[in-house]
Amino acid sequence: MIQRIQTVSILLAIAGLVVFLFLPFAQGVSPDAGLSIIDLLKPENAKLLFGVGFMAGIDLAILILLISLFLFKNRPRQYRMISVATLISLLVAGFAAAAMLIPGIGLPLLNHPVALAFPPVSILFLLLANRQIKKDEQLVRSVDRIR
Repeated sequence: MIQRIQTVSILLAIAGLVVFLFLPFAQGVSPDAGLSIIDLLKPENAKLLFGVGFMAGIDLAILILLISLFLFKNRPRQYRMISVATLISLLVAGFAAAAMLIPGIGLPLLNHPVALAFPPVSILFLLLANRQIKKDEQLVRSVDRIR
C-alpha cells in the first residue's frame, strides 16, 4: 500500500483537508477570535449554518479518501472514489470562495487566506493521485498484453 506513490498523494490530500478543519478561516465578533470549521458548530455561532455544510463535505471527502487508501488492489474503483472525493473537495472550495466573495451570505470577515488555500492544494494532490493510478493501470494492461 505505502509502496505506491499515489498513496503518498492521497495521504497528503487527507492531511490538507484535516488541517483545513482546524485552522481559523474567518474572524468573529472580536478581532482576535478566529473561527475554524469546528467553531462554527457551537451554539453561539448557530446563525452560520454553512459550517455544517463545510464540515459534512470535508468529512465525507476524508472518509472516501481513507476508504480508497485500502482499495489499492482495485485500481479502477480507487480511481472512481478519488474522483468523487475530488468533486466534493471542489464543491467545498467553490462554496468557500463564493462565501468569501458574496456579501451578505452570513459570514463574518474572511481574512485568513492560509486556511482557505488547503482545499485547492488537496485537490491538486488528488488529481496527481488519479494521474498516477491511471499510469499504473496502463502499465499493468501493457504487461498483460505482452504475455
